[in-house]
Amino acid sequence: MNNKELLKKIINDVETKNYSINFNNGGLGSYHYSDEITNLFKVLDDDYIRNIYNENIGEYNYDSKKELDQNTEPESYSLVDCVIYFNWIWHLESGIAVGIVKRRIEEGKYLRALKKFYELI
Repeated sequence: MNNKELLKKIINDVETKNYSINFNNGGLGSYHYSDEITNLFKVLDDDYIRNIYNENIGEYNYDSKKELDQNTEPESYSLVDCVIYFNWIWHLESGIAVGIVKRRIEEGKYLRALKKFYELI
């Protein structure tokens, strides 16, 4: 399955709520997301997408990534913004903001960003 097809499947799974999110209370607690959501890493780890990230991450400091996540509408994202956004929120998820991906899914921003990513890829 190519990146575009995989993104389409992820979009469909999120739209139809064909995924699971479970909270694991061990240690500090964390969320476990089913493959329907985490398959995004297959796209993010693609050589083409990884190169976009590597070539552009230096342009985004902490504040600009936070701004992109919190105050910028996904419909205005560029391809670079999409790549940075998804890497950023997953970085937050695994670090300081447990549940951020869950919240972005619930508020609809995650799905809107997926659709923009799909459109641009």
